[in-house]
Amino acid sequence: MAEMDTGADISNINAKNIVANKTLNTDYLTFEFEGTKYDVPLVAASTACSILAKFKCYIIKTPISMGGKTIETLLSVSEFSTVIGRNTIKQLGFLIDPSKKFVLTKKYF
Repeated sequence: MAEMDTGADISNINAKNIVANKTLNTDYLTFEFEGTKYDVPLVAASTACSILAKFKCYIIKTPISMGGKTIETLLSVSEFSTVIGRNTIKQLGFLIDPSKKFVLTKKYF
């Protein structure tokens, strides 16, 4: 389950066992998400800050489907909560009503 986070620039998935790998030609990221292991090309890596700490931030590009729409978007991969950020909300063409909370009952991803 993910929450919409209009304060986050990009979306994030909560992953485990995150390892950045480098080969001669490619940088890629290995991680586990919801029990499945993934090896994907790494778009960028940087250090980010939260209120609690500094942490390594890894960015990948991937298709996601939500609300019957599929888009290719950038996601950060970390051990923080899964959130849908502004870039994905905008790409999907969604409009956020801040007066409502937890309105979906169906799991879309």
